[in-house]
Amino acid sequence: GTSSSLLNLDVGGTRKAYHFTDGTDVYSFNTANGAYIFGTNNAERLRIDSSGNVGIGTTSPDGKLTLPATASNTPALRLQSATSDADVALSSYADANGTYAALGANYYLNSGGNGAAFDTNEFGAAVLLDGRNSGSIQFLTSSTGIAQERLRITSAGNVGIGTGSPSTTLETASANATGD
Repeated sequence: GTSSSLLNLDVGGTRKAYHFTDGTDVYSFNTANGAYIFGTNNAERLRIDSSGNVGIGTTSPDGKLTLPATASNTPALRLQSATSDADVALSSYADANGTYAALGANYYLNSGGNGAAFDTNEFGAAVLLDGRNSGSIQFLTSSTGIAQERLRITSAGNVGIGTGSPSTTLETASANATGD
């Protein structure tokens, strides 16, 4: 009947790490000036470096939380909806031309860098930051299917509504001749 427990991890007679519980909380410490590494399937998955930066999927985190941009069908961050599959996601796609990043509700970037929806029967909306091709910011919406571009701000500062390539400060496109 003890109220706490301690497990020391020694190397050459010197404590380098320890695990401790006070009966309520569990503590795990690396006392050396090194990283704390977690792995599965014989591969590193998460690292906390000696300055406290956390990396998931990277061995060299350079921010408080580092998630690498990869060609993947898995968003870097996914907040699951309690009522549907229309989750919120932060996703990115990187290739030789640069990086796209998207923050979307029922929208993410797939392994080809294209927009995708978690549930094509739900509403969707997203903001796409294009650091690959044009340096633009795009706003996307949909009532079903994959969200489509509705508004774009180009690297020149031009704004396009209904057009992806505005050539003036504000340009709108209309589906009918009356301009409605």
